[in-house]
Amino acid sequence: MATKANQLLIGLISILMASGTLATEIIDTPSASKPSLITVYVAKKIVTMDPAIPTATAEIMRCIRLWTDAEGVSRFEEGRIALKDGSTVNLLSGKFPTKSISFAETQAGQSLDWHNAPAKQFVITLRGTLDFWNKLNEHFVITPGDILLAEDVTGTGHSWKLIGYDPWRRAYVILEADGDLAFIKN
Repeated sequence: MATKANQLLIGLISILMASGTLATEIIDTPSASKPSLITVYVAKKIVTMDPAIPTATAEIMRCIRLWTDAEGVSRFEEGRIALKDGSTVNLLSGKFPTKSISFAETQAGQSLDWHNAPAKQFVITLRGTLDFWNKLNEHFVITPGDILLAEDVTGTGHSWKLIGYDPWRRAYVILEADGDLAFIKN
């Protein structure tokens, strides 16, 4: 079975290379004990392929963690939300203890100067593309479907600017202070 999975993996990488998208890291390779899924980090997305269904792929949820380091500087790292088999058709995360959820929209062209997250929260982008910056001049881009885990409630903060012509539509999920957030760093 692993041989078939390896053949599918080679086929997937060939397709990606031919389309100009290069697989940069194999996260989970098939084995004799676990021949079910192949996961490959591709550009900004993580793609999972089921060898049993050669045309089936699933993008894993991209998450950017934004936190304050020991020197008080807002930092970020890219990762994903941990998902596991939930049923025959779903991958599911665990349940997160939350305080509230709200929605917001900011018109295209807007920006927000240096600020901290008001609370530990998930910010789920529904529409719009943003460029986030920290005081070290490091930046990352959030696109629709991305999740920002904002934990920089103290320190130097971050800024953002909308890119393009779309408004920024998002959901704010305020999290309880404690609890496993299922963030897996790439």
